[in-house]
Amino acid sequence: MIAFWFSGILLVFYVFHVVERLFRIPWIQIELIFCAIWTMLFLIASICVSTVNSAAYTTAAFFGFCAMIFYGYDAWLKFNAHKTGEIAQGQRRIVQTVVTQQTPTAFPA
Repeated sequence: MIAFWFSGILLVFYVFHVVERLFRIPWIQIELIFCAIWTMLFLIASICVSTVNSAAYTTAAFFGFCAMIFYGYDAWLKFNAHKTGEIAQGQRRIVQTVVTQQTPTAFPA
C-alpha cells in the first residue's frame, strides 16, 4: 500500500504542477530510488508468494510480477532521464542578462 499511495501522491503532484513549483527538489532521483526499491521488493514478495500452491496466491504472484515489471520499466525511464539531465515536468527557461561596463573617458564627447 505504501507504493500505491506514494505513486498516487506523485500523480497528484504532477497533475497540479506542484513538481514545477518545487523545482529545487530532485524529483527524478527520488522517483528513481523509489521505483528501484519497489522493483526489488515486488520481486522478493512475488517469489515468496509463488511458492504457495493455491489459486489465490498464484494470482497474487502474477500481479506482483506485473507490478515489478511496471516499476522496473519506470525506474529505467527515470534512470535515462537522470542520465540525460531532464527535468521532472515542464520547461525551464533560462534567462541570461548581460551587463556591460563602460569605461569612463577623460574627455566626454
